[in-house]
Amino acid sequence: MFGVGKRPDGLMRDVAGGAVVPRPGVVTAAVGLLVLSAILWATVAGGDPRLARSSGLLLFLLVLFAVRAGLGRRKARITVAVVAPLLLLLMLSYLVQGSTGPDRFGGAASVVVTVVGMGCACAGLALFFTRGSNAYVQARTAVLAAK
Repeated sequence: MFGVGKRPDGLMRDVAGGAVVPRPGVVTAAVGLLVLSAILWATVAGGDPRLARSSGLLLFLLVLFAVRAGLGRRKARITVAVVAPLLLLLMLSYLVQGSTGPDRFGGAASVVVTVVGMGCACAGLALFFTRGSNAYVQARTAVLAAK
């Protein structure tokens, strides 16, 4: 967003003069995994209008707040920690209902895509709460509070 330059003392500052906190790779991976899970679940939800209605807003919130949490926003990270398990439960109930009910949904491909999306969401959520991620959010919160 802002141009970053190195000062003679080695500290990095953005153009506005604020400190730049380097984003660890686990945060980038967490955002990528959560967005990937939302994309996979959206493809599954597109085949069933009831699921699309019930999960559409949650999928949008997951993507929006995952990106904001990747920028170091504490409240966004908390929101992701609430929305992702809700979507996991919704997709799990759809998976159980669809695979055991009389009218089986989309076949084996939908089951695989749903399970892969669940794995990506669990991994992304776990990565958001590692040590490196916690340190990044604390540092970004301090930088944002100083502005």
